[in-house]
Amino acid sequence: MALEIVALPSLCTNAALDQKVKCNIARKSGHKYVSGNTFKERTFFNKLKDAIGASRGVSVMAKAHFESRQYVQAALLRKDEIATRKSEERGKALTDEEYDKIVWDSGGVQTRTNREDHVRYNPAYFDQAKGASKRNAKAHKVSSYAHGFHGLCEMMAAPTGMTTTLARNLVTQSTDDKSTKNKAFMFGLLAFIGVGTGMGVSYAKNRIGEDKLPSLFGQSLLGAIIAFPAASSLMGLIGTIIGVRSQRIVERQHMGNGQKKDLQTDLSTNMNQLLHHLKSMHGKPELVQITAKAMQGLHIFGKVGAAHLDSDKVPVLLNQALAAIDLSKSDAENMLALRRAVGSYLQVDKPVNGSKWAKYCYAKAVTTKESHFVALLSLIDHSETKKPSTDLTDARKILENRWVPKVQRATLRGFSHAVKPVDIMLGTSMSGTLNKWGTKGYAEKHSAKMADPSRAAQNCFKGEYMVKNMHQYHGFTRGLILIAEGLRIFNMNIILASNANLSRIANNLASNGQRTLGTGPASRSMCHSVGRCLGGALLAIIFGTVVPIFSGPENLDIGTNPSPQYSIANIGILMFLFSIPTLMVMGAAQGAAHLQGWKGNVVKELPPNAKHYNW
Repeated sequence: MALEIVALPSLCTNAALDQKVKCNIARKSGHKYVSGNTFKERTFFNKLKDAIGASRGVSVMAKAHFESRQYVQAALLRKDEIATRKSEERGKALTDEEYDKIVWDSGGVQTRTNREDHVRYNPAYFDQAKGASKRNAKAHKVSSYAHGFHGLCEMMAAPTGMTTTLARNLVTQSTDDKSTKNKAFMFGLLAFIGVGTGMGVSYAKNRIGEDKLPSLFGQSLLGAIIAFPAASSLMGLIGTIIGVRSQRIVERQHMGNGQKKDLQTDLSTNMNQLLHHLKSMHGKPELVQITAKAMQGLHIFGKVGAAHLDSDKVPVLLNQALAAIDLSKSDAENMLALRRAVGSYLQVDKPVNGSKWAKYCYAKAVTTKESHFVALLSLIDHSETKKPSTDLTDARKILENRWVPKVQRATLRGFSHAVKPVDIMLGTSMSGTLNKWGTKGYAEKHSAKMADPSRAAQNCFKGEYMVKNMHQYHGFTRGLILIAEGLRIFNMNIILASNANLSRIANNLASNGQRTLGTGPASRSMCHSVGRCLGGALLAIIFGTVVPIFSGPENLDIGTNPSPQYSIANIGILMFLFSIPTLMVMGAAQGAAHLQGWKGNVVKELPPNAKHYNW
């Protein structure tokens, strides 16, 4: 079956998708959307906030899902160009068997489809009904078990955060993190988790007796603190081992027609969207520079190295793709030209000698060029622009975002029936209000109301609205909002995410190590499991050795003193202490907004002398 990429004009008229892609390109290049067709450079605060909160759980899985398909598509275009050249040399078309051998069943394509990221997050490809071998269907099943252990790992990694989220979702149905209501809830709940539990255990040890308490609570607070990151590390290790097992099972196979159709449908969709956005920036140097910057990324490990940039720091691939497009020609003609341009760029000359070093260098060169195509394709095929075609949620997210809201809605509906007699006697409407809160779409309706410009005057003094629309307030109010939001981000992404941050370091080291030494693209899912394993182990070691040195063992034991021991090991107490000024400053910001007034400029405007561009 020859690879078929057809022009799909309908994709070019999807204004919502078009805007999402432009915003994604802006985000990747260090800019943000303002209004209309205007984008501006992101502030230092926004860049810092993105860096602190990047690469968490679901976002890592989403990247693994999209990139896994993009590497397959790069391999398809590379091999398709080889088949096209062979056909041109012969002067006639290849047979289906010859084409399949060069493209679909080639080592290059099969290697990319059998990567762990693709095995785990693309279940349709590993469906036996679509042509997957029994062994490959089994590999996907095994990989799904690894994903299950990843979910357990996430649950153990942040027990304080998960407890907070579960309790909040039970009460407030996933209120926005930026709202004053959430800040107040965090203050009250963390007081219980941090201070209350410490006092409770201390009081119990006094009343029950030191000899009996170990059977109830354990001998020391330190043991409990170490247990969670250690368990998280163990789950990460098991997930890693099962992922390796999945890679041992997966095999090369003759690709089925169902698998081929799915892969080329995805590729055809992406190439059409890519063509549309390349045409929109054609002949506009400023937009080319913005796109070039987005392809390279904002971190120190650039996605496109200096050797593959021109004198203006534009990736060679982007230049070749733009050069292939002729605005006077049809989409079908431009699609063919773009296909050949990308396929030609991806070609790497095979080594003349068969030494292992030559083969290694060849494989590295192929992966490098494919990664450039992935960097280009990720501008339009990304979690910021599309919903993943498969469910990426893990056990923790299922518990937090599915089951707990269901329990909350059922509880509210139950209370609504119970208070009906009270409503009849007092003439109130509590039953209707509780029933409204218990409806499935209430949270979505609330979010829509907060984002509705016609309701801005009703929302202007609410914390959630203020954080998202700081430009509508005067300088002193904006300053207070920034301080409150900065404290919240530090509390949630530094203190609470101590395990995640350590895991992130190990994840990046594993990813860069695999990318540097290996011949193929690094597996995000496997590196994330390795990162969680090493990060959790390191945190357990820190709690067990480093913390006692600075806080003293008497601060880690419960002791006989009924007052809580404020140790740096108690994350709940630290978060509670930070939640106090967060809530106070947010309250001051709302007070300042009432005093200074609301500016009412609902449509965002460019600040004076702000760097910006139009698209």
